Amino acid sequence: MNIRLAFLTPWLLLNATNIISQAHDDTVTTEELVSQSDLIVIVSRAEPFTSVVKKRTSLWLWKPPFEVIYHHYVIEKVLFRSSREEVPEVAAVNLKVRMADYSRKLTVHKLYYNKGIRKIPIYQHYEGGIKPTEAALLIVFCQYKPEGKVFEYTVQGACESVEMEETILSFLAK
Repeated sequence: MNIRLAFLTPWLLLNATNIISQAHDDTVTTEELVSQSDLIVIVSRAEPFTSVVKKRTSLWLWKPPFEVIYHHYVIEKVLFRSSREEVPEVAAVNLKVRMADYSRKLTVHKLYYNKGIRKIPIYQHYEGGIKPTEAALLIVFCQYKPEGKVFEYTVQGACESVEMEETILSFLAK
């Protein structure tokens, strides 16, 4: 064994959990967020705003369930809806939006709790926006997921202030 490796091994073992458990973000711009979205709407929060569905990923009861978080909104105005065939019309006033990166987070959860494999996920994140609880009206960016027949946030943090409506419309006009 290399003598340098022998000195590094205890440090690596102590810090492996911190290194492995960190998620990394890939920041997207407003223009990228607009181009990746299937639905862009101005909404207000509905009551109850948040719902959590616990999904069992293992037959072993001692393993924690995967928690799927949904936000509920009332649609005030539709700014954009994709022309893709599978994206449904949003005729309903209420909109239920699932957390961003659902399938990747579910996969990471299953790998960790069922197989003991830790993955470092890289998630796309939008930093320019606001939190869904910060304003009465906000713009929400969604993607339609046909396998679950549900709308999902385009990326983490995919909410923006209504003051950005003109900027978003200008990106849509391109």
